[in-house]
Amino acid sequence: MQTATVLVARYDPDQAKLVENTYSLPLKEDATVLQVLLHIYENRDSTLAFRYGCRCAKCGECAVEVNGRPSLACLTKATPGMRISPLRNLPPVRDLIVDRSPLDKRLSTQRLYVSAAVCEALGAMRIPEVYRRLAGCLECYGCVSTCSQFDWKNEGFGGPYVFVKLAQLHLDPRDTEDRRAQAASLGIRRCSSCRECRCVKGIPIRRDAIGILLGERQRE
Repeated sequence: MQTATVLVARYDPDQAKLVENTYSLPLKEDATVLQVLLHIYENRDSTLAFRYGCRCAKCGECAVEVNGRPSLACLTKATPGMRISPLRNLPPVRDLIVDRSPLDKRLSTQRLYVSAAVCEALGAMRIPEVYRRLAGCLECYGCVSTCSQFDWKNEGFGGPYVFVKLAQLHLDPRDTEDRRAQAASLGIRRCSSCRECRCVKGIPIRRDAIGILLGERQRE
């Protein structure tokens, strides 16, 4: 076991800015970023605020940025000298915690559901493979932090997470809404030449979600 230094960029609401703290700690070869954060909290600084849940890459709660890239803390291997910071493009609350409510509110207005009556009428359905890939979304909002077009204050642009959800519904044969028109009203054309968004679980957002909604590809 080696001793390593890690940097945590913590949002200070009193100063309204990130404050970088350096911690020296023992680092196992297979340690995850989440284990490092827990060690800091339990042994160095109990004021450190961060989110986590399942610890097995199923819930998306522990999403942070590691060396500038959105990552699941429970899945990402810790490295000496790494920098941990909160997700960008969402309002910071404290330390590594961001406020997800602006995006949650945006989703609540988009009718992201299938009518129960339609579900009952159609019964079982054949699931396209691309739908299965999109259904792997953990709702961690990591993709939002990679989007240069997204602004949580501007509800006129949906962003990659919303487009993933709209693409899932577009691929659902039970859905009766025009999800391509819905995506167009949320500014998806701005994504046509942009390939910046990334998913921490490897979902090809540009190809499988945005491409589908732009009509560049069809159902599989």
